[in-house]
Amino acid sequence: MIASKKATSLRAALGVAISALFATASLAADPPAKDCNQVQDYKEMVECHTRDAETTNAKVAQAYELLMKRLGTSPAAEALGRSQKAWLEYQTSYCAFVALANEGGSIVRLTRALCTATIAKARLHELEYQVDCREGFSGCFKSR
Repeated sequence: MIASKKATSLRAALGVAISALFATASLAADPPAKDCNQVQDYKEMVECHTRDAETTNAKVAQAYELLMKRLGTSPAAEALGRSQKAWLEYQTSYCAFVALANEGGSIVRLTRALCTATIAKARLHELEYQVDCREGFSGCFKSR
C-alpha cells in the first residue's frame, strides 16, 4: 500500500515536471533551421541553443510518456519514473554547476543552454533505445 502511494505521488510529480517541459516547448519556436554553431550574432546564438534545448527536452518528455504508456503499471514503469525524476534533477543541477564556470560573464546563458541540450540529447538517445526496442536487444523492454 505504501509503495503504491509512493508510485502515485511520483507519477504526479513527474506529470507536473513533464507538463512544464511541454508548456515551455510549446512556447518555443520551431527547431532551428540551421546549425546553431554557424550563427554569428551572440544573442541569436543563445536563442538558437535555448530553442534546441527546449525542443530536445520536449522530445525527451514525449519518448518518456510513450514508454510509460507501454510499460503500464509495471515495476519497470515505477523504475523508469524514478530514473526520469532523478534525470531531471541531474540535468538542472549539473547545468547549474557548469554555468558557474562562467558566473558573471555574458556567456553564462550560452553555457547553460549548451549543457541542457547536450544532456537532453543523451537522455533522448537512452529513451529512444527503449522505445525502439527489438527482439534481441539487451536491457530494454519490447512492446507487449
